Amino acid sequence: RLADCDRTFGFAPVIALAPVLSDFDCAVAYWLRGAMYPMDQAAAGERAQFALGRYQSENAGLSVEEIIGQVQASGNARYERIMQESRDLEEFRKEMIAEGQNPDEAAFTERLQRRAVEALSFQRDIVACEAKYSFGQAGGQ
Repeated sequence: RLADCDRTFGFAPVIALAPVLSDFDCAVAYWLRGAMYPMDQAAAGERAQFALGRYQSENAGLSVEEIIGQVQASGNARYERIMQESRDLEEFRKEMIAEGQNPDEAAFTERLQRRAVEALSFQRDIVACEAKYSFGQAGGQ
């Protein structure tokens, strides 16, 4: 929200605070990353397992199977939201073309970014999890 305010009022640089995510949220984000990007599946799977291990250590009453089921259910729900958003954006682009507007102009890009909330949120979550666990520091884990 802070970054949105900066953009709205023209402040630069735009300040964006990384969200503090739980280990469960990171496991979901990494699981989804692996599911959406097959070329990243191995690395994302390792990171998801790391986050799952941390989550399980704090929630000893849950079995690994229960946690994995919860992660997959949450990841699938988020994937569906991203896909629905993508379908909505494609319809929006088609509407602009039908109205004689150029969907490549800056106004469309801005509107697209505002409507692509779930996909942008997913990318921010990955960045926040990478920072939380210091993955990517000094070449990796």
